[in-house]
Amino acid sequence: MIKNYLKNLIPKGLLHFIYDLKNKGKSAENIFTKIYDNNYWGKAENGRKYYSGSGSSDENIKLYTNFLIDFIIEKKLKTVFEIGCGDFTIMEKVLKETDVNYIGADVVKKLITDLNDQNQKENIHFIHINAVNDNYPIADLCIIRQVLQHLNNHQISIILQKAKKFKYVLITEHLPLNPMVKNGNKNMGGYIRLQNKKTSGVYLESNPFSLTAKTVLIYASDELDFRERIIPAIMRTSLIEN
Repeated sequence: MIKNYLKNLIPKGLLHFIYDLKNKGKSAENIFTKIYDNNYWGKAENGRKYYSGSGSSDENIKLYTNFLIDFIIEKKLKTVFEIGCGDFTIMEKVLKETDVNYIGADVVKKLITDLNDQNQKENIHFIHINAVNDNYPIADLCIIRQVLQHLNNHQISIILQKAKKFKYVLITEHLPLNPMVKNGNKNMGGYIRLQNKKTSGVYLESNPFSLTAKTVLIYASDELDFRERIIPAIMRTSLIEN
């Protein structure tokens, strides 16, 4: 309680500066492994060892899973590749209703090891990769859900360029209703642009990305800032066809 009270006294910009300073010079694997180890995004209520945060378990998630199930069936997709699979909560639901081969990728090695231990089905595989540096497998669809918001613009640009190999790319981002700036840059880390000192988000259609993307799903999803104040926001899924 005292810790939260003191945090409320610190300006948001200074909080981000402190977090960025702690992460300076660290690799993506180091940063996100520490996030999982310290339960930075919270603890799972279903007994899972790792938890990817409320974005994988909010009350509207069924809207997303239903859309994804319909999309996979409609397009007759055979293989799905996911960048930043996290705790696998969402795609586990989708795969129960579809007949596809799934490859989930994440930068946290111990997370991938745990997922492979827990999932022994022939059509489900997990691989340990750095999405910025490593090659991607072949797939019909690439899913990137609430991942880009944790990265800097240069890293995002690299991932988007590499994702052009896929026929379909579905990208979901948490966006403020009233952004102070679009695609405001940030350092890689656990907090997101929505909580940035200049409330922002990842807007694929705007500079520096300037991609042709179609909004295929959108719903209200308010967020809390570091001081537990509500930020009016939406969850938006965009489709890129290559």
